[in-house]
Amino acid sequence: MLQFLRNQRYLLLTLVIAVFAMSIGFTLSKLRSEFEVSASEYKPTLWYASQIEFEFSKLLSTLDH
Repeated sequence: MLQFLRNQRYLLLTLVIAVFAMSIGFTLSKLRSEFEVSASEYKPTLWYASQIEFEFSKLLSTLDH
């Protein structure tokens, strides 16, 4: 009987570790997809910001002369 309970504990521990590993895998997968979405939205915004800065510096340069 004692051997049976010990085997059950190891089985339960293995099950908990497997569920935890799957949870980590799912979380990392979700984080990666969220990162890719935010990175794809960030690039156009950065381009627009640099264009605005360039045009603003041209305007200031024109006003200085």
